[in-house]
Amino acid sequence: MKTLEERAVSEYLKNRKKPKHYQMSDGAYIDWFRLGVKAAEEWISCNDEMPEDTPKLIDETYPDGSSTMQVLTRSETGQISENSRVKQVGKNGKWVWVITFMDEMIVEWKPLVMP
Repeated sequence: MKTLEERAVSEYLKNRKKPKHYQMSDGAYIDWFRLGVKAAEEWISCNDEMPEDTPKLIDETYPDGSSTMQVLTRSETGQISENSRVKQVGKNGKWVWVITFMDEMIVEWKPLVMP
């Protein structure tokens, strides 16, 4: 997952590849900031990326090899909750959600804070 700054730079570089008459002016920094904020507010699909794919989100790693990270999750019916992703020890290092919603799938997530 990219930081707000990385996403803004990425969008800026995409813009620079467009023909001149389609490019946004370099002086339009506030517009680039708004694009970055919009990207940061987006939910991340579990089909595209999982929290553990972004190591800088890991809150704690314990001596036994387990790890935790705090994220916000949304279920398939729209239930939103603060949640944890935990790396289990002894089960092939499998990552699992701490909170589930009555057997509903968690379909989206986002970090509680930007890495």
